[in-house]
Amino acid sequence: MNSATIYKSTSSNISPIRAYSRQLVREWNMLNGRFGPSKLTSTRCHALIEINQQGLLTVAGLAERLHLDKSTTSRAISALRKEGLVTIVAATHDQRKKLLKLTPEGEGEVKAIHCYADEEVGNALALLSPEAQATVLEGLQLYAKALERSRLQKDYLLRHIAPLDNDAMGQIISQVMTEYGAVGPGFSINDAEVTAMYEAYQEPRAAYFVIEKEGKVVGGGGIAQLAGDDPSVCELRKMYFLPSARGLGLGKKLLGHCLTAARSFNYKTCYLETIGSMAQARKLYESFGFEARCGSRGQTGHFGCEDFMEMDL
Repeated sequence: MNSATIYKSTSSNISPIRAYSRQLVREWNMLNGRFGPSKLTSTRCHALIEINQQGLLTVAGLAERLHLDKSTTSRAISALRKEGLVTIVAATHDQRKKLLKLTPEGEGEVKAIHCYADEEVGNALALLSPEAQATVLEGLQLYAKALERSRLQKDYLLRHIAPLDNDAMGQIISQVMTEYGAVGPGFSINDAEVTAMYEAYQEPRAAYFVIEKEGKVVGGGGIAQLAGDDPSVCELRKMYFLPSARGLGLGKKLLGHCLTAARSFNYKTCYLETIGSMAQARKLYESFGFEARCGSRGQTGHFGCEDFMEMDL
């Protein structure tokens, strides 16, 4: 399945998923601003649950967990303190640091919230087979993770490489390849372009993209014609991310962008070389439709790689 097919499939699912999400909100009776039978707003309920799970929590820490700004969180805490459900205590290691803690009444409120929610969920799951219950759990886990990744990706910018990015990308390539032990002869860490990535991708039918967060480049990847092969074949080249940028779905975003660029250059096949220790990268390639081939092709000069893959565009 190529990236165009993936996008088409995703688009067809947007409306029904949004509709079911709205239904879930209505079923939980959250449109009135309250959670179930509780007199508390949904925000305050979530605040109590998070404080209970953490034991002690700063206002800033709570705001981060709730994905709310600090002022909104502070107002919710003020209301909970007035209701006698939350108190402020000093940290044992730093008396100046103030922490949120549940009062006994707050702990009782959390128990009541969980009791109600457990009963509602239990009644619904009782209508499903064990297999269907497992499907629901897996689906919710996947959807929640995808929503989290989508939110975090908003802090990252994907753009064409610029001359000022050369040093950053050179350091990233060196750091990642050293991390995976790909530093000897035959690996791309020794390519001349590593120190001049911008200049290397100014050739026709070539493009290199970087991803940055708050002005700092955290990864990149590119497309160029495969040397020594048919002009219809391109190579996915030097796609690497710093550890801090992994696990956020940025690899999928960048790879999709590279393949879209490859199609715009009228390439028909995309080829890549990798190493066995980069297992997660291989899974990503396979998810886009890359398949293993018995040997290398073209003249990459990277005889240190042992895995070769390609896909039709």
